Amino acid sequence: QVVEAGTHTIKIVPTGTKRDESIFAGVSVNPFEYLPTISRQVGAAYELLRLLPTEAELEDKLFDFPDSAVETLVLAIANAKLADKYFAPGEEGQIAALVALDEAMAKFNKSKIFIAKPSLYSFEGNLNDSLGAYAAFAESEITFEPGIKGQALNLDGNVFIQVPAGTQFPLQQMTVACWVLGEGVHWQRILDFGNSTSQYFFITPASNANTLRFAITSGSGEQILQTDILPKNEWVHVAVTLGNGEGKLYVNGELKASGAISIVPKDFRPAKNYIGKSQWPDPLFNGLIDELYISNVALTAEEIVELMGK
Repeated sequence: QVVEAGTHTIKIVPTGTKRDESIFAGVSVNPFEYLPTISRQVGAAYELLRLLPTEAELEDKLFDFPDSAVETLVLAIANAKLADKYFAPGEEGQIAALVALDEAMAKFNKSKIFIAKPSLYSFEGNLNDSLGAYAAFAESEITFEPGIKGQALNLDGNVFIQVPAGTQFPLQQMTVACWVLGEGVHWQRILDFGNSTSQYFFITPASNANTLRFAITSGSGEQILQTDILPKNEWVHVAVTLGNGEGKLYVNGELKASGAISIVPKDFRPAKNYIGKSQWPDPLFNGLIDELYISNVALTAEEIVELMGK
C-alpha cells in the first residue's frame, strides 16, 4: 500500500485470549525516515565509480565497464544531487531520483567486462606461451612426443612443469582446458594450481571414487565437480570454467557436471602452478598433455567446443 508523506500510526491488535495485562499498543512512524538519504546513496555511487580500472589496469586490459553504464551512473548522480537541493526527503522528486540512481548502480554492477588474456601451451618442442608472455618452466629435462596436434608434452611419471602466476590468476573468472592421454592412475594430477595442501585448484583424471574430479579450496572446505573417470590411453579434451558463482566441467566439448562454486583462484592467488604434479605427495602424472589453455575469462559452452576444434 502506498502511503503519503507524513506521520502515521500503526495499531497493533492483540489476538487470542485477552489477558488482564493486555493493553493497546501503538507505534508512530514516518515512513520516509527510513528511506536511504540521497547523500548516502550518492556516496555509494561514487564508490562504484572507484571500481573503474586504473591506468595500469587499463594498460593490461584486464577488465572494463561499458561507456553507457558509466555515463548512466554519472548522470544519475548529477540528477540525485539536484533533487537533494530542490526537494525535501519523501517528496516525489527525491524518490524518483533515488529510484533512478538505484537502477543506474545496479546496471553498473552487472556490466563489468572481463577481457580475456589467455595463455596457450602447444608444446611444439618447447614450453612457450604462444598467446602471452608466461612461458612454462621445468626443473628436469622435458621431452615431447606426437600429440593431438603436432607435438605434446611427455610426462613419464618422473617429471612435471610449472606455469607462472600471470594475469589468469588474480581475477574472478577462469578457464583451463587441455587434451590429455594418461594411464588413469588414482590421484595423479593433470594440473594443480595452489600454494599448499589447504589452498589448491586441481583436476585429477581418477579420484578414489573413480571419477574425473575438479576440486578447489581456499582453506575452508573443498568444493568439487566430477564425472565419469577418464578412459585410459585415449586422447580426451578436458575443460573447467569458473565464474559468477558457478563451475562447469566439460569432457570432449560436452558439459558433464556443473554446480555452485563460490571459490575462485583470486581468493588464494596460487603461486605453485603445477602441470602433472600435486600439492600433495601423490604420484606424478604419467602420460601426454597437449594444447593447454589458461584464461582469466570463463568461456561459454560454444567457445569450449570451438577451442577444442582449433
